[in-house]
Amino acid sequence: MVSLLSAITTRANVYVSVGAHYQTADERTRQRIREWVEKQGHGAQRRLARAVPGKYGKPHTDQWVSDILNREGGVRLRDLDAIAEVMGIPPGDLIRRDDDLYVEVSPSEFRLLHQLRALPEVLRRHWFSFVDHALRIEASLDSKTVQRPGFRQPRRAVR
Repeated sequence: MVSLLSAITTRANVYVSVGAHYQTADERTRQRIREWVEKQGHGAQRRLARAVPGKYGKPHTDQWVSDILNREGGVRLRDLDAIAEVMGIPPGDLIRRDDDLYVEVSPSEFRLLHQLRALPEVLRRHWFSFVDHALRIEASLDSKTVQRPGFRQPRRAVR
């Protein structure tokens, strides 16, 4: 049994003591690329390879992506922007740990967040109450067809 002191000493010991596997940034990037390629299906490796410039500005071959996925090659730091752009995600999401709450936001999300933070606390609480209420109504409308009082559905023509 691992003692509490040794479990607290280093991150590796903490992960080993609870039985979880600690992934490096390279492994997380490789896993996210693999998931994207599987989700996109046919032609995803080629699109990814063509989007990332290789030596002398020439695009990579499909084998480059296969080498990354098979751990025979690695992802260079300078390739992260191009890879993330093809995948449609911020570059930070490629290496972010799963337990990390840090996420990048789009410009419109940033604008909304900036305006929300400018509101007084009371208005902010009311805004969240309103949004929660609107989302509950939307969910209930999606789950069932709502018939308004005093409104009858038109009858189908009988032939």
